[in-house]
Amino acid sequence: MNIVENQKAYLPDFIRLNEEWIAHYFTLEDTDRALASGPEKTIEGGGYIFSMVSDECVLGVCALFKHGDGVFELARMAVSPLAQGNGLGRRLMQACLDKLHSIRAKRVYLVSNTCLRQPFVYMNHLDSKSLSKAVTLNMSVLI
Repeated sequence: MNIVENQKAYLPDFIRLNEEWIAHYFTLEDTDRALASGPEKTIEGGGYIFSMVSDECVLGVCALFKHGDGVFELARMAVSPLAQGNGLGRRLMQACLDKLHSIRAKRVYLVSNTCLRQPFVYMNHLDSKSLSKAVTLNMSVLI
């Protein structure tokens, strides 16, 4: 199983997994449709899209949306329902954190809804070694 970044061939899987996840918990909104119509804009804008691939099948995805100089939003993590419960989300998060460290990001934030427990579990399990001391981590909660 490999985690690759910014592979345009896997962008349809990024959208598919995210739309499945959103539809399961919420309803698709205009921002979701805008992302679906042009996911490559995330990459072109300096962001990153990570795909976890096994035998050419994408099992999980996550993104880092760039929001300014050294500022990123950790977003759109989704793991196929068939692959959940195997630590794939944690591996995707670690890939994002490794990237943030390698590019010397200044700040990363996560926005999530209180009905979703897993993002907070992941963030609370991060140790101080996961991010460089120069990176600020913020979590925001939507109620």
